[in-house]
Parts: sequence; structure tokens; C-alpha cells
Amino acid sequence: VLDPGHGGRDPGATGPGGVAEAELNLELARALGSFLTAAGATVLYTRTGAEGGDLLARAAWIEEVRPDVVVSLHCNATTSPAWRGAQTFFDGPPGPRREASRALAREIQHALRAFTPTRRFANSGIAHYVLERSPAPAVTVEAGFLTNPDEARLLMDETYRRRLAFAVFLGLARWAAGIESPDPTAGLP
Repeated sequence: VLDPGHGGRDPGATGPGGVAEAELNLELARALGSFLTAAGATVLYTRTGAEGGDLLARAAWIEEVRPDVVVSLHCNATTSPAWRGAQTFFDGPPGPRREASRALAREIQHALRAFTPTRRFANSGIAHYVLERSPAPAVTVEAGFLTNPDEARLLMDETYRRRLAFAVFLGLARWAAGIESPDPTAGLP
């Protein structure tokens, strides 16, 4: 399941020129979905248009369809224009699903670091309702910061969004194949 965050009455963050995060999330989901479909995956979306952004309804639908994996797509925002880079988050109660989500987040973030200006590692601890309620391994990909002018320009560029989508696809494919990238945080306190 691909979950393009926000939508409907919740546009999410707003970038330069008034571009709504919800629109960018949907475009990113479509690009990722095209890569996944071409590789033979069955892709379901929590929304396919401007409507359908209700968070509780999206989470309930995910619980109902019981997918193999969930990727929630967002753009980040903060008060400082200095923040930049994609971030991949995972959450969930301790156990096998959380460990699978952690491995998935690590593979996606590893690919994002290879294909974009991102330098961060995968993160845990985000309180995100979709991640908490998902019956399957689940991650949230924050594709970049709309509050960073340079990154906002990149996020509004279709070619760059396809690069982001390809990186997420590659991380998903490596995770699904059981290929494990070295953990760059191994040995850190």
C-alpha cells in the first residue's frame, strides 16, 4: 500500500508559490507506483486524487486490506529553512513487525542517500498513526523539506521526484529480496 499523506481538507505543509504537500505526496506515490507495477507488484493506494485524505479512514482501510507492506509518503517542514534531506521513519510495538519496519527503513534511507543529497540515517520514534496501526511492516518517507527553498524547488521538479521514487523503489526491492545494506550506524552510541 502506498499512502500519499494528507489530501482533502488537509493539504499538509505549503511550499513556495503555495504548492500543497498533499499534491507532491500524490505525485511521488504515482511515480513510485509506476516503478512497483513495472516490477510486477500489486499496488494499492489510500487515495488517488485530491480527496480521501482522512487519516483515520486511511489507517482503517490499511488494517482492512492487510497489505504486505505500507509506505506513507510525505514532505517535511520546520521553522528553520536550513533543514534539508529525506528521512525515513519506522515505529510500532517491539517485535517482528517493528524489526521488519526498521530493516525496510534502513534500505530505503540507504538508497535515498545514494540517489539524493540526503545524508541522514533512518529514524525511529515518529508518532504516526498509519505506522502504529499498520498490520504490516510500515515506514514513512519524508521526501524533503518544503521549508528549505532549494529543496522545495527540487521537490517540485518531476525529474527529481522520479529519482526519489526510484530510490524508495530500490530500497523496497532490496528489502523484499532480503538484501541487507551495511548498517552505517553500527557501533555508534
